[in-house]
Amino acid sequence: MWRRLTRCPPTSSTASHSTGAGSGSTVEARSVFEILVAEEAEVIGTYGDDFYAGRAAVTRKPYPAGGEAWYVGTLLDQDGISSILRSVLAGHGLMGPYADEPELEFAVRAHGEVRTAFLLNHADTPVTVPVHAPGTDLLTGRVLTAGEPLTLAPKDVVVLREA
Repeated sequence: MWRRLTRCPPTSSTASHSTGAGSGSTVEARSVFEILVAEEAEVIGTYGDDFYAGRAAVTRKPYPAGGEAWYVGTLLDQDGISSILRSVLAGHGLMGPYADEPELEFAVRAHGEVRTAFLLNHADTPVTVPVHAPGTDLLTGRVLTAGEPLTLAPKDVVVLREA
């Protein structure tokens, strides 16, 4: 349950965001924001400036039957939005193995027991990542082992039939 304390006029602030692991970062909170009073909710992010410093800006409420609700009381910058989305996705096991490589597209197609992974490097520079699963690159015939470094040239593609 959340209760809004006050609605404030457009302004700029910083907000500290902390994940469940305790690591934190500072991001910009801008535009209209609300100062939240978290009743039965975990405070995920707090404001860092002015009279509202230390007050809740982002909260999360898990539900016993499953699921959770998030409330963001401010307009966060891209780093803040990304951090929250990563927290939500990671909490549900939905982060891909290459989430830290923004120009590397990763998709898996499955048909029965056969899984095929597609890795596409959209960058203008090479990218090197560890292979996520053992298998064979269907385009080159190269056998790859999990954890082995894999370099994709700019605009390169790997089609990996997982073993």
